Amino acid sequence: MPRRAVPSALLVLAVTTCCPEVVPTGSYLDALHERCGNGLVDTDEEECDDGEANSDEASCTATCKLALCGDGLVDATREQCDDANLVDDDACSNTCVLAVCGDGLVQQGEDCDLGDDNTDDVFGGGCSLTCHLIPACG
Repeated sequence: MPRRAVPSALLVLAVTTCCPEVVPTGSYLDALHERCGNGLVDTDEEECDDGEANSDEASCTATCKLALCGDGLVDATREQCDDANLVDDDACSNTCVLAVCGDGLVQQGEDCDLGDDNTDDVFGGGCSLTCHLIPACG
């Protein structure tokens, strides 16, 4: 009966499982060390690697990808929110800033929003400082 070659990954797994003091060498070992979280950007799939500081709330995520507005992960160093969409009229803007009255975008619960042109002039019509319509006199 002819002998068949055993894949090297199986040999390494078998050796490290039964004999943890044996340290394998070669490309498989290199691949084990080239992983997200080791503090080195060492594969084509890694965009960043801050080691133990990787986090889904940081600029380098737990999967070694750069945090971006719209990815659904809040980078606490640069984003107030991130709802994973590019809709600008919901609670989180498409620039990952929380929507507020006075930002110039009409959000839920607002009748209007003129940004810096909102006014406290209750007789002049327009949009109030609380983003509600002010009826015009006359």
